[in-house]
Parts: sequence; C-alpha cells; structure tokens
Amino acid sequence: MNKRYRIGIDMRMAGDGFGLGRYIVELAKALLKRKSEFEYVLFFDKNFNEPTFRNFQKFHNQNKLVNAKYYTLEEQIKMPGILRREKLDLVHFPNFNTPILYTGKFVVTIHDLIHHRFPGKKRRNFLHRLSYRYIIKQAVRNADKIIAVSQSTKDDIIKLLDVESEKIEVVYEGIADNFTGEADSARRTATLQKYNITKPYILAVSEWRRYKNLDFLIKAFLGSGDEILEKYNLVVCGKIDPNYPEIGRILDQANKDRVIAVGKVTEKDLVDLYSGARCFVSPSLVEGFGLTYLEAQGNHLPILASDIPVANEILGNSAIFFNPRDLKDLISKLHRVLSSEDLRADLIKKGSANLQRFSWEKTARQTEEIYRRILSQ
Repeated sequence: MNKRYRIGIDMRMAGDGFGLGRYIVELAKALLKRKSEFEYVLFFDKNFNEPTFRNFQKFHNQNKLVNAKYYTLEEQIKMPGILRREKLDLVHFPNFNTPILYTGKFVVTIHDLIHHRFPGKKRRNFLHRLSYRYIIKQAVRNADKIIAVSQSTKDDIIKLLDVESEKIEVVYEGIADNFTGEADSARRTATLQKYNITKPYILAVSEWRRYKNLDFLIKAFLGSGDEILEKYNLVVCGKIDPNYPEIGRILDQANKDRVIAVGKVTEKDLVDLYSGARCFVSPSLVEGFGLTYLEAQGNHLPILASDIPVANEILGNSAIFFNPRDLKDLISKLHRVLSSEDLRADLIKKGSANLQRFSWEKTARQTEEIYRRILSQ
C-alpha cells in the first residue's frame, strides 16, 4: 500500500480512566506511536472530554472537537456528516454506539454483551432497551469488521447477535505503563493516609453495578468469622453508578472499621492502592475483558477471580478461581492466599509471566492489520 489512508477514531468516550475510556485512550496512543501508512483523525466530545483533547494536542495535530454526545439522538444525527466532511477511508468506533446513518467503511469494537445478560435499570426501560438492541444490531450488521476484546465476548456476539464467526476478530487489550514497575513508597503512604487505610487490606476495583457482585464479596468478607480475614480491611474502589443505589447503601451500611469504600479515584491513587494491597479480588459475574486483572498483576498482586469464562481466558493458571455464588468457597480461598507466603509468591510469579501476553503495542499492531485487510479489499 503506497497510499496514505485517513482513519477516523471516535474518541468521544475517552477520558474517564476506567474500562472503555482507558481502552480508547491507550489504543489511540499506541496507534499514534506506530510508523504506518495511516493518518489518524481523532474526534473528541467538547462537552465531555476536552481535557483529554488538550492532552492529545501536545503530540498529535489532527484532533477534532465535536458537539455530538454519545448515547444521544444528537450523535445519530450529527456524527455521519462530521465524519463525511473529513473524507475518511475508514472509521473505528470503539463501542457499539455507531451512527446508523453512516455509510462509510468502519470497524466496531464490542467489549461485552453485559446489557443483554444484565439489562440494568436503565435498560429495563422499554425505549432504552429497544434503542440499545437496535443500534448494536445495526453496528454489527453494517461493520466491515468487528473487534471483540476476548474470545468470551466473540462467543457471545455469535450466540446473542447471530453474527458469523469470520466477521469477528479477537484483539486483546493491554496494560498501561503506569501500572507496571515499582511504586513510589512515600506517595503510596500518603495515599493510604488520605483514605484512612491503616490495616493490611484486600482490594476490589469495580463500578458499583449489580453484575459486579460486590454485595457477595462484602457479605463473604464481613460474615466469614475467619481469624485471618479479621486482620484485614476490604477496600472497594470504583465509580458509583446512580442506577444502582442499593450497592451504595450496602457499602454505607457495612462496618466502616473493616470495609472502606473510596469511590472513584485518580489514576495515580489507583496505582498506589494496587501496590499497597495484599491481594486483589474480582467477584464479577461477567466481564468483557477485565483490565483490572492486568493492572493488579502489573502491581505484583495475587488475584482471586470469579470462575467465569473470560477470567480463565485472560488469567489462565495465574490466579485462584472461586465460585461467585458460594460464600464458603471465596472465604476458604481468601484464607489460603492470605495465610501462605509461598502461594502468594507463586501467584505473583505466574502473574508476571501472564502479563507478557498483553501490551497496547500488540493491540495496536493487530488493529492496524485489520484496517489493512479492509482497505485492501
């Protein structure tokens, strides 16, 4: 290919530091570092992520601020025209909310089909549910290629959206540089003091949603009666979802001497919280990929994870798995990890080896290969 191709990247959901927002930012940064035949045009939402736009302006000059908020009728009406004016050869939408009237070539990343399995309060509304299902159906039907972030997600797309396997490519996510390496001990001490964390602790990083299964984790931790667990705090870090006030109430009512809910934190504080923990627990009932698995292993943490398909796929033999509906199983496995230095050391070693499978450079390289195949057709 001698031609220079213009690729549009929809960055409107970038900037919140967790999950999808992190995927968009890290993928874009990795793509821009590569020397390729592609010229990238990045589209940011001026009402949501102007600070992220300004950060990208420091090292990339083709950034556009648009007024078309995601998950609105506005994006459906405005984005097709905005994209057409840029004369793009291909667009990458990093989430299912593609503008259905856009007729150019595009790739869509599907992270999960959690809303199919756990509709949540927003999706229980008939119109919300109808629009979500219609838009995601149109996205996978009209896309030239679908990127799934795990084999587990690909299997769900095939089964729940009736898409042929050949149309879907699995491209794993990576781990950001700031989640690897040695932590600054002085900064970590200050962060723990800021959140009133004075005892050894177990860490959970999760949005406060029903499928994240935080109530199960809290119940296991507080009701265990285990002499080892009694010496620890449980620190719960993550964004509060107003659609699930019952999760907030459970955390509010929990024993404050033992369960510390810190809410959403800065990226630097999150690194400190990872690096200071004794182990990481993910009780989730379903995930698309599980970036927090890699972030925990990047900070040398042993992991206990729900025995769900994606956790087995991403973690392999580098974690201890538990039944996410069996309190006794979780309690006994927490006891094992916290009471055995040999087991902790073994899990940390296996975690470091597991991390070698994942990088944003690899994600970007595989993503560009998909762009090439589409554009060469």
